[in-house]
Amino acid sequence: ECDCNGYNPTCDRGNGSCTCLDIGVSGDRCTTCDTLALYDGDAENFCHYEMSIGFIYTFGVTEAHQQQTFFSAVPKGGTKLNVKFDISHNPLNAEIFVQFMIGKKSENYLLLVNLTDPISLSGERAVSKTFESFSSSHNSSDIFTFARGSLRESDNFTILYEEASARDYSNDLWNGDVGLIIYVYNLSPPLKYKITIDQTDLFFLVYFFVTFIICFTLLLTIFLVGWYIKKKIEVRAMIRAQRVELQRRVRRPFAKIKAVIEKKPNLKAKQNASYVAVETCKDTKAAVLTLLIRLPGDRETGHPSINRTGVCFGSTLVRMNQSKKQKKKSTEPNTQEEHAT
Repeated sequence: ECDCNGYNPTCDRGNGSCTCLDIGVSGDRCTTCDTLALYDGDAENFCHYEMSIGFIYTFGVTEAHQQQTFFSAVPKGGTKLNVKFDISHNPLNAEIFVQFMIGKKSENYLLLVNLTDPISLSGERAVSKTFESFSSSHNSSDIFTFARGSLRESDNFTILYEEASARDYSNDLWNGDVGLIIYVYNLSPPLKYKITIDQTDLFFLVYFFVTFIICFTLLLTIFLVGWYIKKKIEVRAMIRAQRVELQRRVRRPFAKIKAVIEKKPNLKAKQNASYVAVETCKDTKAAVLTLLIRLPGDRETGHPSINRTGVCFGSTLVRMNQSKKQKKKSTEPNTQEEHAT
């Protein structure tokens, strides 16, 4: 006789090991839940995969002995619960069944109450359900029973609710302890399906948009304040740099010069320009020359035109090093003078 804890009527004739038909149940006698696959619960009752609200879960069936499984979710708050079961891949057009139930998580879901009858799905179809109210007026046929005999002993709802009087539980159905159980069975590979559970309603959307607008406004305000502070710092740095530059200009060396300007320049004669001041650059390879420039005037007298100046200052950037030809020319007179002496 096989002892598979109610998960399989047959076993290995040699050693008595069992092949568990429930996904998430493990062990040679199907007595433990597969925690590595994130299944929780008590194998004496059933093992279930606990899902979080607001996520999309995708599951697949790859082995022939995987025939059924359980999923659980514990909503919070009194808002309605939206559940969608979607078959995304079913090439053999197999028929599977889905059933929704509720139970108390604190009691390890020892007693379950049917919310729906088994729903048959074939091909690639989906079913959506919304649960927001529940009446406690039920009879014993609404209690879900398994092949395991320990659950057949319960025939009342005192475990689930202390009060058995008929009333609407729309306000306290999802009180943080009552959980939704999704029972999926008659599975056959290859199969893929998705389960989505959320509690989005109009109030939640309004709350979401109000929160989004407040956060966006707060972030925009922080950005503008930071940008304003950054601009202030940049302006202060610019003013400080201008002051430093003015101080550098004041500390530059200066001297007086005398400039002789002919009344009437000889325009035909070749003239060499001479600089008034020179400022060597830091690398000593270039310099800024300041020149006193005579502007064009009257051809006869050389005087400037009326309401115009006759001279002005100009500056130019020149290279300090000379070419080889220039160096040779500059050294030739010195050589001749040395020979002359």
